[in-house]
Amino acid sequence: DYKRNGTMELQYYLENVPTTFSSPNEWFLDVKNGMLYYIPEDWETPIDDLEIYAPTQSRLVQVRGTAENPVSGIRFRNLDFLCTKGDYESMTRFMDDPSDEPLDVGYAADEQALCDAYGAISFSYAEDCSITDCTVSCVGLHAVEIFHGCHNVRVENTRMEHLGGGGIKICGGRAEESAEKETSYCVVRQNLIRNIGKRFAAACGILVMHASHNEISENEVCYTDYTGISIGWVWGYKPSSCYGNIVRRNHVHHVGMGQLSDMGGIYLLG
Repeated sequence: DYKRNGTMELQYYLENVPTTFSSPNEWFLDVKNGMLYYIPEDWETPIDDLEIYAPTQSRLVQVRGTAENPVSGIRFRNLDFLCTKGDYESMTRFMDDPSDEPLDVGYAADEQALCDAYGAISFSYAEDCSITDCTVSCVGLHAVEIFHGCHNVRVENTRMEHLGGGGIKICGGRAEESAEKETSYCVVRQNLIRNIGKRFAAACGILVMHASHNEISENEVCYTDYTGISIGWVWGYKPSSCYGNIVRRNHVHHVGMGQLSDMGGIYLLG
């Protein structure tokens, strides 16, 4: 919402409305009757030549160890990771909500930066793992999530595009949490992250929340409705587990795109 001429207005949009289905390259899914309708961009293309993907999975790969027994040495190279669902309901309370009661109904998105959503490829309690020379495309939320207890996880020379959420999210434990959740010394280097936030506009190209001593270098981040690279997640002067990170030689352009504000090419916090 925002103020115009002293009054508050609410901006919103609706999806999958059949009465607005009218333009080339639009599609409408009739869930009740199990029918998909599509208006082609080029009527000369035979219908048998069209490739249409209907994802059934929310995640593609989970590399998950434990604090006592972390996973190590997993490598993904020269692979295409394609197509996941983008359905997501945030069950995290907003920061100004003092209640400790669990939510009965979630929110349409997280409060900021799609911060609690997961990735199509996710790591937790993982060490010395990597994604190299891969493609992650047409996924519903984040492409890659590096979560609690991860060290020396590398994402390099990988293209991430056409994403419902963000490119890479790195989030370990908060300063007040146990040391076993600490995430550190990860590398995000020479990746192309573009055309993101297609369903959740507040997603970032690269989001580092609670993690230290990471390198974010030589990436190109572009065509996103919100921040290109966001580092940090503590407001005010509370202790933070986000420190010692290096952000250098990245090319960040075409961010915001006239949709959102309170953002930056590189956004540093706490």
